[in-house]
Amino acid sequence: MKNLNQILSLITGVFALLFLSAFVINITGSVAVGYSLFAGATVLAFFKEKNNGFAFADISPDVSSIQKYAASIKNSIQRRYFNMMDIANDITLQPNVKNSMPLPLLLISGKPRPYTGNHKPNAADIGYSDRELVVGDFQRDFSIDPRKYKNTYLNKFRPAGEGANANTIPFAQYTIETALGESAAVLNNSTAFNGLGKTVFADFNAGTAYAVGNTVKFTGADAEPHYYKALAVTVAGESPTTAPAKWSNVDELAICIGLGTHLKAARTAGTLTNVAATGATTSANGFTNALAVFRKLPEPVRMQAKDIFLYAASDTVDKIEDSFGNDIQKYTTADGALTVLPRTNGVCKIKRASWMSGSDLMFASPKSNVYMGTDLLSDMNDLRTIEQVYHLDMGLTGLIGFQFSDVKAISTNDQN
Repeated sequence: MKNLNQILSLITGVFALLFLSAFVINITGSVAVGYSLFAGATVLAFFKEKNNGFAFADISPDVSSIQKYAASIKNSIQRRYFNMMDIANDITLQPNVKNSMPLPLLLISGKPRPYTGNHKPNAADIGYSDRELVVGDFQRDFSIDPRKYKNTYLNKFRPAGEGANANTIPFAQYTIETALGESAAVLNNSTAFNGLGKTVFADFNAGTAYAVGNTVKFTGADAEPHYYKALAVTVAGESPTTAPAKWSNVDELAICIGLGTHLKAARTAGTLTNVAATGATTSANGFTNALAVFRKLPEPVRMQAKDIFLYAASDTVDKIEDSFGNDIQKYTTADGALTVLPRTNGVCKIKRASWMSGSDLMFASPKSNVYMGTDLLSDMNDLRTIEQVYHLDMGLTGLIGFQFSDVKAISTNDQN
């Protein structure tokens, strides 16, 4: 079929040239001019520009499509990246945080009194809380070799003659989207709730024996600092290099302090006092425990806030549903999911938090009281690509942090 189309195109072109030559002869009255035009056009037809594509044997691995795709989504890369994270939708996303941002909370401590006509304000009548949303830098580095894709199913979907700029089913998009998704999952599932920040990681000391759970900063063979948590008791000198089975790389926990870490620290320090003594949550007491956490919120918050959520890991929400039994139908959607915590007058919604996986902690708060900070407009949030001789280097950098604002508008259970 392709050869037939080429023959028909050739015949059509010849007739068109003959018609054009006859027209020129008729206008100019010169047969020589007409024949010259026909001959010249015929010669030029053989100098057709060659289109690079997989139909030609001299094609070489080309990383330009990845580079061009990365550039094309540069402006939306962080919006899409953070939308891959459940927590960005579950709590309040705060953009434009360069390094840290105060979360000002107006504190009024005085009271009205009977009128005397004398202006006597209290010394500490108006104050502000000092909670601060701090973001940490993260980076994710990739090296892409296009040869790895040539023998996969992706290569079969690239038609013959396709140019480097044609992205019918480009491995460029596949690679970047997959890389972003995996990176976002790590930040969502580990950093968001369990992040520790860099300051808790002391430099590795070869003379120290470490206990399970101890954290260290260690520079390995790549000359880059990495962060580790001890999985087993070590003896002096057992480092992440000499005893790798005893250490777990937790680089993602060093990026920033997670929301769960902030909550536990405030609870331990006694600044977070709305704590329900629930004990472990089971399928027998899940609903009772959840209701106890909600009712630890001050009554004005429960009466006035319009966006209260009970946040818990999916396993914990399953136990809440199990314990509520047959009456659950009154509070569920068609698929059977418990969306509103019963006996809260519809005020408190239940949020299955993927970012709390593995935790027994539950907390209740207005959504507007818990924050995820980043800097969407900063050039720190950027996907950069550099073409090398045989591969493409790609790096993603960004800022991320978590915090809650009003310690009085949040409640938890006593579990971790």
